Amino acid sequence: ADVLKHAGYVTGMFGKWHLGTQPQFHPQARGFDEFYGFLAGAHSFFPARTSEPLHSTIIRDTSPLIEPEYLTDAIAREAVAFINTNHKKPFFAYVPFNAVHTPIEATKKYQDRFPNESNQTKRDYYAMTSALDDAVGSIVAAIDKHGLTDNTLVIFVNDNGGPTYTGVQSNGPLKLGKLFLFEGGIRVPMVFKLPGTFEPNTEYDQPTSTLDLFPTMCGVAGIELPAEIKLDGVDLTPFIKGTISGSPHDTLFWSNGPNSAVRHGDWKLIKSYDSTWLFNLASDIGESKNLAKSEPEIVEQLEALYHKWRSHMVEPAWPSKPNRRKVEVDGLQYEMNI
Repeated sequence: ADVLKHAGYVTGMFGKWHLGTQPQFHPQARGFDEFYGFLAGAHSFFPARTSEPLHSTIIRDTSPLIEPEYLTDAIAREAVAFINTNHKKPFFAYVPFNAVHTPIEATKKYQDRFPNESNQTKRDYYAMTSALDDAVGSIVAAIDKHGLTDNTLVIFVNDNGGPTYTGVQSNGPLKLGKLFLFEGGIRVPMVFKLPGTFEPNTEYDQPTSTLDLFPTMCGVAGIELPAEIKLDGVDLTPFIKGTISGSPHDTLFWSNGPNSAVRHGDWKLIKSYDSTWLFNLASDIGESKNLAKSEPEIVEQLEALYHKWRSHMVEPAWPSKPNRRKVEVDGLQYEMNI
């Protein structure tokens, strides 16, 4: 947002921030002209009905307010208003919906679209997803209404796989889900829409990362990246269009407390304390065959790549969570960060 704002874009953020509550971490201290949303996670979809401050407070810029509307609808409303106000200027709208995150809450309007679902939790999930679909549609419609479709990059992506612990979600054939570094937890779709740049129905199957979004947006906008900024991400445009062959990344890394993962080509290594998993995703997308014992040299190679990468990282700013617990995966211990 800082870079885009400096390049002349109006910037707005609507939805879930979840990057700290200190003033220096506020969205408007990080490049956004406007902010409507909330600062914590697991926020109620009915803010006016919730008494717990952290999960009920909605903030416009720096002022708290009472939001009577279903939160998915409200976030879409604010994003559409931002587009309507700024459609004659270059704009950047960051719209991180909290749907379909827990708590599982929906309105009758959306529940009534699924009258034949007897499982109430599933029905609510379907309703939440339907509300999200409407919300995204309203934003795309606002872009189209102002004749901006052909020069507006729209990106839709999720931050993690479905939470299998709810009992109603599955990421099959991928393994497990949210809170895990197996494919069900980290492999999600990433959708780009920009007529004339990305051909409709193009599928790109090389590994990418949300770290690629910033350089891709700057590349599409013709904004030169500041030389002093070191990025792990790359501009995906030439890879998707086929002007550059191969994969955007030789290696991708994940790190969360005692858990880490490395993907290098088709090989993927996962570590949690003394537990080790190694998979070849080309032949085993479901991560069902742990090859760690039969391929020790590959384990060693990927461990070396991880430690080299990690040696350049600073420690995370957020504190270690006390509510971690170990679970068993394939007879090995894995620590979940609840």
